[in-house]
Amino acid sequence: MLNEVIPAANASSLKRIFAQEWDKNLKPLPKGDVFKVCVSAAEPFVDGVSLIPPEHAAVLRKYEESNGFSFPGFNFPPYLHMSKVDFEQGYLAIYDRSAAEAAGGLDDKKRARFISNSLKKSFDRGNFADYLLRAAQEDAPDAAVNRAKALNKIERCIKNTASNLGEKTKAAALGNDNPNYRTLCERLEKISPEQFFDGCFEYFSSLLDSYESWERYCRFFVQSGAGVTVFLDIKDYDDNYKSVAHGDTVKWINSVLLRANETRGGGDETDGEDAYGNPLSGCDAKMPSVRVGPLGDVILRSMVKEAPCQFRYGVADYESFPVGDVSRRSAKLALETLAQEQFRGKTWKLMGEKELLFAYPVMLTGDIESDCSDDMEDIFNLGDIPMAGLLTNGTEAEDKADFTALTGQVIAALSGISRRLSTIEIKIFALKKMDKARTKVSYYTNFTVDYLYQCAHEWSEGCRNLPDNLRRIKRWGAAKGEIMETERRSIFPRDLYTFANKVWRMDGSGNSPTKKIKSMDGLELLLKEDRAFAMNLLTIFISNSAPLLALCGECSRRGKQVIGDKEEDKIVNPAILALLLYKLGCKKEDYMNSPVFKLGTLLALADSLQYHYCKYVRTSEEDRKKNIVNAPVQLVGNSMLSAAETRTRQTIGILGARIRPYLTWARTDMGEDMGLSRWMLKQFSVISFALAESSLPESLGPIEKSELYLGYMAGVSGKTTGENENDEGGKQNG
Repeated sequence: MLNEVIPAANASSLKRIFAQEWDKNLKPLPKGDVFKVCVSAAEPFVDGVSLIPPEHAAVLRKYEESNGFSFPGFNFPPYLHMSKVDFEQGYLAIYDRSAAEAAGGLDDKKRARFISNSLKKSFDRGNFADYLLRAAQEDAPDAAVNRAKALNKIERCIKNTASNLGEKTKAAALGNDNPNYRTLCERLEKISPEQFFDGCFEYFSSLLDSYESWERYCRFFVQSGAGVTVFLDIKDYDDNYKSVAHGDTVKWINSVLLRANETRGGGDETDGEDAYGNPLSGCDAKMPSVRVGPLGDVILRSMVKEAPCQFRYGVADYESFPVGDVSRRSAKLALETLAQEQFRGKTWKLMGEKELLFAYPVMLTGDIESDCSDDMEDIFNLGDIPMAGLLTNGTEAEDKADFTALTGQVIAALSGISRRLSTIEIKIFALKKMDKARTKVSYYTNFTVDYLYQCAHEWSEGCRNLPDNLRRIKRWGAAKGEIMETERRSIFPRDLYTFANKVWRMDGSGNSPTKKIKSMDGLELLLKEDRAFAMNLLTIFISNSAPLLALCGECSRRGKQVIGDKEEDKIVNPAILALLLYKLGCKKEDYMNSPVFKLGTLLALADSLQYHYCKYVRTSEEDRKKNIVNAPVQLVGNSMLSAAETRTRQTIGILGARIRPYLTWARTDMGEDMGLSRWMLKQFSVISFALAESSLPESLGPIEKSELYLGYMAGVSGKTTGENENDEGGKQNG
């Protein structure tokens, strides 16, 4: 992982925007509610508790040397060794027995809801205080064990950890002290863990005057999966200095710890160099962790002893690949900078499940002209370059931006830095959570901007590799009943993972995702020319999506081609199919003349003819006026698509037999749309003659299947499309 992060640490284009450097033991508070608990100098040793607003809690940090034991913020241990539901049911068993008995026969989810509603109705402050005190004093073995564990945790937090932090801050404060923090530490030194724990119980109990207050503070008393985080402070603080629960105080603690680290490690810098040419000191310490967006805490790693190759020379871990404290701090700072929330869609974006892709530009200074004296790297503004969004699925999840448009924005921003795009390199790596503790590098590559420009241009051309009448789509507008015709957008690399993994049924349901196409396959398709890889993706995609493509074609025959916001698959999937064919060298100018594509158009024409027949023969005039067509659930051409994949040549003969009644009717039709009937009859004859003169394969491979479905979706452009497919809102009666 360090090999991927260290280049970012060395890029001067990032150094000027580096995030705040934090001591490795000063860690963010966990997500969720954070309560400020004020410690007093006299019993009950607590004189205030309040919920810290989320925006203020986000800037607070806790000093944590070992997992779970921290200061001045820590996860407060509950008083009782029971769940919230069991505690509330015990209360009801005494004060509302009928409700407790009614809850006994319910499942867990319904029981919890029923008990909470019952407690809300029967809550009494006096009774609740008595029951809480009785539960806390219960002489049970598990209660004693739970109390011992809670006291041990409190002692390690407010005594051991606080003492260690106090010694470091005293040694490096150099007169720059915070008396409020010192007052807190002095008060805690005089309080035993038992006094603090019981004092908190007494104070929190006094706050339970209603059911709403119980819901607010219940996690202090009973077991909860979320837990509750407290941050210690004092109520009577000196106004000349910030309180302990303040971001400036946390920054002061951080600056003192960083100064202490520099003082402690300053004498060891001559011991040698680590793997990156920095001082060797600190190479045997534990690797720091970084809070990385949706991944949570990520521990930096270099070489691990689980790799057998490390033992080839009798060394492993830091002995085979030493990384000193300077390199570790630089890597940590670089990763924190790239993972800042303000750079979402710019330097990082979610790519797969628990997987983040990082992308950032650096200047290849060796390629800059010798007479250029400006430091070109200093003028990067990562906030204006949505690089990660371009390589995933846009700048925001709800963004429907076009890949081609976003490419133009990125290239324009980079062109303003250097007209020679070959002098700018894009570095990419992806991190994926393996489990709660371990994170691995799942992808890594570098390329210049001019190469990206070439790949993006080819990608955009591939997405437009569709017949003209499929390039534009009709969508519902913002106003009720409004219909807009727009260009089908170019897809993003992550769309391949999101949409191509869905498995569809003929009725448009069953879109259960698979994992055959990996999250990085779209990026690989963008950047690499690999025919075998593209063929494998096409095989998977056409197998998963053929029923949806067939449904899109049949809906078009019925005049239902208008697409809503929840039908994004109908927009994206044809573009994916066109792109994969383009990557395999099958351009629309070629595949539209293939016999298989014409077979698809013939099946589409059969559907149009049958639907036209049903409209004027099977449907009453009254229903036609209501735009209702009494047509079968599945039209004849659509029903033969699967057979055409495996028995291609026989399909034409079977189709001819099944379509004959409709052809006969078309020859004799004298109704209001007789011109359309004759036109269909003529087109059927032309396509059938063309197929008779060509050679169809016995069965279809992935490319031929794609041509078949594209031909079926496109249909025959001309009067059929103009008359039939614009008949919006057509309905069927089976």
